[in-house]
Amino acid sequence: AMTLAFLQTVSFWPAGGISKPHQTHYYTKVVVPRRSSTVRRFHQTLTSSELEAPPAKSDNEVFDRLCFLLDTEPEKTLRLDSTGDGVRGVYLNRAVPKGKEILMVPLEACLRDDVVPSWMDDSLNDDASYNQSEWSTRLAASLIDLQLASDPDLPAQYKAKSKAIDEGKALWLACLPEPESLRASLPVHWKEETLQSAGCAALELAVDSAFFARGEAVFALMAGLRRLPLAADIPSDTLERLCSNALDVVQTRSCRLEAAGASDEGSVDPDDYPLRGLAPVFDFINHGYSSLVGTGGANSDFGVEEISVGSGGKKWCLVVRASRDLNEGEEALIDYGGSTVPAWKCLSSYGFIPEYRPSSSTSEYSADSEQSQFFSPHTAEVYMNGGRHTVYPTSIPRALVTSTATAMLTESDKKVVTEDATLKVDIAARVSEQLQAAAVDLGFDGEQSDGRFNESDDGEIALADPLDAVASRLSASLRGSQIRVLLACAAGLIEGRVGIRY
Repeated sequence: AMTLAFLQTVSFWPAGGISKPHQTHYYTKVVVPRRSSTVRRFHQTLTSSELEAPPAKSDNEVFDRLCFLLDTEPEKTLRLDSTGDGVRGVYLNRAVPKGKEILMVPLEACLRDDVVPSWMDDSLNDDASYNQSEWSTRLAASLIDLQLASDPDLPAQYKAKSKAIDEGKALWLACLPEPESLRASLPVHWKEETLQSAGCAALELAVDSAFFARGEAVFALMAGLRRLPLAADIPSDTLERLCSNALDVVQTRSCRLEAAGASDEGSVDPDDYPLRGLAPVFDFINHGYSSLVGTGGANSDFGVEEISVGSGGKKWCLVVRASRDLNEGEEALIDYGGSTVPAWKCLSSYGFIPEYRPSSSTSEYSADSEQSQFFSPHTAEVYMNGGRHTVYPTSIPRALVTSTATAMLTESDKKVVTEDATLKVDIAARVSEQLQAAAVDLGFDGEQSDGRFNESDDGEIALADPLDAVASRLSASLRGSQIRVLLACAAGLIEGRVGIRY
């Protein structure tokens, strides 16, 4: 009875007082509902007498406690704070010069994908058979193992097979977001109609691919857990949800553990492969694009470094450094990487949509960013001239120019237009007209409700499930982003502000 109750508990992660910024991100206008503003203990995980005291009064007190327990440095440099709309982020308590440390998290405080529990497949413990493509499964197994080790009622013989838990990791577990809220923000879990209402075929294809990969990972984790006697009588759906929840956390909170300044082929000494990990405290830092200049752009870099401690001692840490001079009160932002571009991929990966900047001016982006002339995290899909094309606010693909030029030729002069077709005024006008029509169609195709209400077949209106409403609003937000891109590009074509992208 104890085992069933425990695993049913851990299959639904606690409502944390500190929401993951990937959920309630400063870019995202959707605030995921939470049951409590205080951190709840995870099935009596916090066993220390010092942690048996009443919950902290504020998220920032919990954040300070977490930093202390995990031995992060520098002390008291960061705080957890919120914007006016309640979106949380990590802010600086003091000014930090360019190149100086903002945060250092010891690697021993992190979960790493090169260490897996004994109950997982033996091949995952063999360095010779280390498969980088399975990193999310390994991290999810370590996360589940941490949960198992945190149960005070678990028999000692089972605890011996799990990693020992310390107070800091226990508190971090309690700070993880409520699983159902996180689940609602990830398209891989959305209803088909919600996914289709986003009007993005690329997102649908990505979700289809992720769905089958998820299935394989869940199957592997469940097979491993079934090796534990304590899981023998647990219903499959309970174990499946436990594993799926762990994979959600890994998907939205993991990072690449790589030597600072290393190339894609670099690695953390002494390993010969890049690692992935879950880094407590670090995982509360929000995203900003490194190519974005000014407010909302990344202002910090991170990597693994060997830090000197004590008298001649050293330890490996995940270090966050300021990439420019930072002021007191400024939010620390890091670039989450290629999984945030374009916007639909950011939603698919992390459960939030980047803020759409109406100007989309190229001056907002750094000159050294890849194709900075046309960079924007926001895109739109358009079906024209028999093909699917991706357009940006300030650029269109050359294939669209070529196919439009060909379509405009009269039947008597029909011929294949060469790839060096230019964006002439008449071609720009035709493309602009079609983009405007596509924007109108996308607006009518998607349901314009904010997701708070559902209409039944007989016309009755009722309040929607709060979690369904989260998914619906995110879907509508992505659809709205595409409409803005289409209209911005259409206007830019008429005004001569749109370029051709190869």
